[in-house]
Amino acid sequence: MEREIVYAQEVEQFLDELLIVLFEKGYFGFPDSAKSYVYKLLEYVKEHIGLLPAREASQYFSRYAKNSQYFCL
Repeated sequence: MEREIVYAQEVEQFLDELLIVLFEKGYFGFPDSAKSYVYKLLEYVKEHIGLLPAREASQYFSRYAKNSQYFCL
């Protein structure tokens, strides 16, 4: 069974801002390079998230998906 990873809106906003900062501060010479880097970060999380201990989400979230879990760092 494949897991669907849903990021909080704050995480998505942070990653969008990270793209801009990485390019503007000169870490990458092209916007597409910064975008590729952030994409690779997301792929890394997707591949390694199974190593984190999962916690069962409260019943409140069952309206979105059955047997939901969440991860905390």
